Amino acid sequence: MIDRVIENWLSSINERQYQIPFCQVLETEGERVVYISSHGPQELGKDIVTIASDGVPNAYQLKAGAIDMGKWREIKGEIEQLCEYPLDLPVELPPEEHRPFFVSNGRINEPVLNAIRVLNEGLRRRRIKKLTTIDGSALVDRFRAAHGTFLPHEPLDLRNFLQLYVRDGREPLAKAELAQFFERVLQLDQATRKPLEVQRAVASLVLLNSYLTHDAERRSNHWAVFESWVVTASYIYATAVKYSTDSKYYSASLSLCKEAASRALEGLHAECEANRTKLVAMDILDGLFYGPRLTILAGLLGAHDLVRQKQYKEKPDPFVALYLKEYLRDSKFWGESAFPFYVVACMALAAEGRSREAEILMFQLLALLSRPERFSPRGIPNPYYGPEDVVRLVEQLEPLNDERFLGMSYALETAVQYMARRLLRTTLMIRWYDISHVRFATFVPAETWQWFVWRANDGNLRWTEPGQPQSWSQLLEQSENPDSNGAPEIFRIDPTFTLYFIMVFPHRCQPHFVQILENWLFGYTTAGQS
Repeated sequence: MIDRVIENWLSSINERQYQIPFCQVLETEGERVVYISSHGPQELGKDIVTIASDGVPNAYQLKAGAIDMGKWREIKGEIEQLCEYPLDLPVELPPEEHRPFFVSNGRINEPVLNAIRVLNEGLRRRRIKKLTTIDGSALVDRFRAAHGTFLPHEPLDLRNFLQLYVRDGREPLAKAELAQFFERVLQLDQATRKPLEVQRAVASLVLLNSYLTHDAERRSNHWAVFESWVVTASYIYATAVKYSTDSKYYSASLSLCKEAASRALEGLHAECEANRTKLVAMDILDGLFYGPRLTILAGLLGAHDLVRQKQYKEKPDPFVALYLKEYLRDSKFWGESAFPFYVVACMALAAEGRSREAEILMFQLLALLSRPERFSPRGIPNPYYGPEDVVRLVEQLEPLNDERFLGMSYALETAVQYMARRLLRTTLMIRWYDISHVRFATFVPAETWQWFVWRANDGNLRWTEPGQPQSWSQLLEQSENPDSNGAPEIFRIDPTFTLYFIMVFPHRCQPHFVQILENWLFGYTTAGQS
């Protein structure tokens, strides 16, 4: 069954779509990936470069579909570059000449294989390493072997896998179902695991997610693809933390997840910049989701630009600045699960030098969160309700759901501390009467590793009563050193993941995480200063 799924997946995707999972296969086989191309004009025939177990560099050129003589003539120049051009990459490499590999997820026809034999004879005479081919059939075997024992075998697991696999790629990611499937495949109920078992388990997770996102990739549903890779990365961390595993056993898989998530944001940025969709889906329900879509895009585009600025020391992206200027005012706060997207948008505004606009936006959110009855008679839906869930509530599509959300907030404390770090004492005083009548809610998982799972089975829901009156010096101290509530140090060590995580897991967004991100992005040492 799984072999058929892998074969079907490989035959339906292009070379860019199997590049990341093929890197995972190579890592599983003992190679260390040191370069992954962006498929630009400067790649010179090398899509992937690794260091093999014998210390020799391997260079791979990936193609999709059957390779006949017509296709071979088109790509022959790239293959010659792959074989003949030396490696020239921004990484330190061994001095040995590289081994070239030509990979296709389809069949390489016999006339092409004959042409490659002739090519190899010429390379031999020039003392250049021969070209090795890998076709679709060999890829299926290697992908299957890379999973080891971490594949769905039980009927329930197979059913859940197939349901996720055939899901319409245009739909939002089914995060709860994906998380439940990952938990069963990883067998997180086991008390102990050896490091090599964890290594194989997380590698299998990367491959499984590649299969499950195939239709979303095909339909350019960048949001769903981004979220799926962040969920995968989070479950890698959950597994590693639960079994106290050294990072050398999972860092490669984690890096591939973050690379795939960043690529999804890059694709989203390109699509929005081209404005092909005009930010609408041409759906009868689009009027209900247009505002939330603008909110989500503000967060995702902001995150893409913030990471780009940190990684490449570049200036803020003009398109993201334009998007925030033109569309943020029409965005919609649908509930507390929207709050992290606005937090990231505020950070993007601040990075552009528009700190005052960010403060105004956060004040508007604070005012709304402190008077939830103005949002609706039931209050503001908590962060466990996504935009579609809120629409169902508002449109009374769930008549049996009578949950009320008044008198408490998961997001208000974060908004208060955001304002305090900017020394906006008077602004907070104006709203403090309303703030003091809303309890701050925080869920703290019982075990450290459960911070990374979609739903923690054990934990404590903590309530904090705002001071009446509130000491400014105490509030300032809390904003500069918010309680971590036992959150793993990983969130501080890996701020890129944390930035992505709070948008995908909005119910985990807490003041501590936002303070981590501000320190990372702006280097705050005291409130409001850098």
